[in-house]
Parts: sequence; C-alpha cells; structure tokens
Amino acid sequence: MNHFPFSEDIQVLVWFPLALICLKEVKENWRQIFDKDLTVSDRRALLKITLFFALPVVVLIHEIGHALATIMLGGVVKELHFGIWWGYVLPIGDFSSLDHLIITLAGNVVQMAIGFLCLIAAVFVPSPPIVALLVYTGLYAIGGTAIIYALMSTTDMYLDWSKIYASPHTEVTSVVAVCHALIVAFLIYCFYGARPRIWFAGKTRPKWKKDNQAALDRVKADPSAVNYLSLAWSYFFIGMDRLSFKYLEKVKVLDPTLVDRYYLLGCLERNRGKTKAAVDAFEEIVKSRHASKDTKARALMAAGHCLSDDLPPENKSLEDHRKIIETYEQAASLVTDTADPLFYKASLFNKLGLHKEAEFLLKELDRMKWLDPSLRAGVLTELKVARSNESADE
Repeated sequence: MNHFPFSEDIQVLVWFPLALICLKEVKENWRQIFDKDLTVSDRRALLKITLFFALPVVVLIHEIGHALATIMLGGVVKELHFGIWWGYVLPIGDFSSLDHLIITLAGNVVQMAIGFLCLIAAVFVPSPPIVALLVYTGLYAIGGTAIIYALMSTTDMYLDWSKIYASPHTEVTSVVAVCHALIVAFLIYCFYGARPRIWFAGKTRPKWKKDNQAALDRVKADPSAVNYLSLAWSYFFIGMDRLSFKYLEKVKVLDPTLVDRYYLLGCLERNRGKTKAAVDAFEEIVKSRHASKDTKARALMAAGHCLSDDLPPENKSLEDHRKIIETYEQAASLVTDTADPLFYKASLFNKLGLHKEAEFLLKELDRMKWLDPSLRAGVLTELKVARSNESADE
C-alpha cells in the first residue's frame, strides 16, 4: 500500500530483459517443459515463468484490492502504482481508523485468497506443468505477503503489516495475528511436510508416482531388505532424504550384509555435505567380496565426485586433484571396456586445462559401453571444450 523505496521504473527495466530471456527459453523448450513428467530443468523454467509473469499479476491484484476497499469505503484512489513486483496505492477520504485498517488489510487478504485458490485448483488439474505453476504461484502469493512482506515491514521497506498491527482495534488485529500465524505454519508444512511433498511429486511426476506405488506394493507383499531399499531409493529421487534414511535404516535391520545399501547411504551423506561419511560408504562397496565389478566401479566414481565436491574452487592444480584422478583410474581398471570413468577423468582434465589429454581420452570412448548411457551426450560437449581451448593455447 505504501511507496516502495525502489523506483517502479527501475523494476520494469530489470524485469523486461529477464522476461525476454525467460520467454526465449520457454519457446525453445516448450515441448519438454509442458510434457507429462517434469524434470529439474522443467521446474526451474516454470519457476521463472511464475516469477516473471504470474507474480506480477498477483502484485497488481494486491494493489487493486487496496483500491477497491478504498472505493467501497467512500474514498478516492489518488494514485495506483504498479511496478512489476511491488506497487502502492494512495487513498484519499475521510477514513476512520477502522477504515484504514480494512484498506491496508484488503490487498494482503486478496493476495492470500488468490494463493489459496491456486492451491485448490492444483488439486483438481491433471496437467503436471499447470499443477506446478499453480502451486508455485499459490505458495509465492501466500508466502510473499505472510512472510516476505511481514519481514520487510520490520525494516520500514513495506509498511502494510506494521500499520495493521499498530492499529488501535486490537480485537481485529488479534484475530489477524492468529490467522497470520496459522498461515505461516501452513506454509512451513507445505515446504517441509512429507505428505504435501509426496503429493506434489505425484502430481508433477506421474512416472515416479507409478514407480513409488509399485515399490510400496512390493514392500507390502514382501517386506524384504531389497524391497525396502527400492522404496528408499524412490524417496531419494524426489529429494526426501529424511524418509529415504528412515527406510534405509529398515534395510540395515533386515539385512546388515546387503552391500547395495551403502551406495544409497553414500548418496545421502553426500547430499548432507558429509564427504568423509559418503566416501566411507562407497569404500564399503569397493572392499566387499560380494559386489560386482560394475558396482565397485560405480562406487569409486561416486567417491571421486565426493572428493571433487570437497575441493575449494581455487584448487585447480593437477596435484590437488591427484586422488580424484586415481579414483577414476581405479574404476577404469575394474571395467576396462566401460567409458564412464574415462569420461569423468577427461572432464576433469578439461577443467584443469589439460585439453590434449582430455581429447585423447574422449576419442577412445567410441568403442566402449556405458554404465550410464546419458553420459554419452556429454562427450561431444567435452570434445568441443578440449579442441577450442587447445586451439586458443596454440
């Protein structure tokens, strides 16, 4: 409702090029973004659409809410400014303190109402990308005013909430405070609760939902360690590490000798930033007499990735990366006809500026098989990097 300290014109100047870049990205990847199963890159694109197009509409509706309340209470809207992500309304009239409270509340209430309507619509819409857009818009609309605007009010950057809670009508503001707290609690539950996250994954990733249900059915029919491990992987794939850990512990209880569980454990520890624990888990597979060569090679490559994560960006010497290279070489010695470890080694060489060595390795991969076929698409990219930099060096 009040004037935001940053010029609305500057906001438009910032928004315009970013919106054009977003539109270009959406146009180029339209079919992929709006297919039946959302990838990480699809979700990023949909978040950008929400930020650059849906949220400005929500902000405009917020300001219209202030304006309508002003008119309904017999006042006049002197100014209504809309600056993409922020705006303000200047009402004029003979308003009582209660009228001022209503006008100030109106925009925020309307914004929250739009958010809840989006979330309700998402329950009934079958299209994964539309569900994602509705959920993102809904959560950002509600969270934008209930959390972000409220925090901004404490620094005088946005005065709606400070004006609301400073109102002398404590009987109204007490109800508002309770509702406000419940809405914040609802948002926290949406972001961190297991059920809403599983629901969102199921609505936006139908294939995952089908696989997850199959894993649950297998566990119900045969609660074995192998089936629980499959269920744990299912939750890992949607970022629900806590639930994945829970079922992994069940695997450990049912069959402590099951070596395959260490791979998931290593991945989970890596996500937590615990490099040593992750590497230790992968090394359990390498030391096992029961693991296949392919499985050991995968574990060694994963350990190499963990060691790479742990190196500061400024460490770019060959010696700093010696242990990582040796890990990839150990994996390559186990699966001599497999391209994956050599691809990772070549990619690392490119990062270290060893472009001739990288090109030599990459040329050898054509005649090899892949443990992860998706890596094949990266060979051409790495070759281009190696050759372009090699030419520049010459």
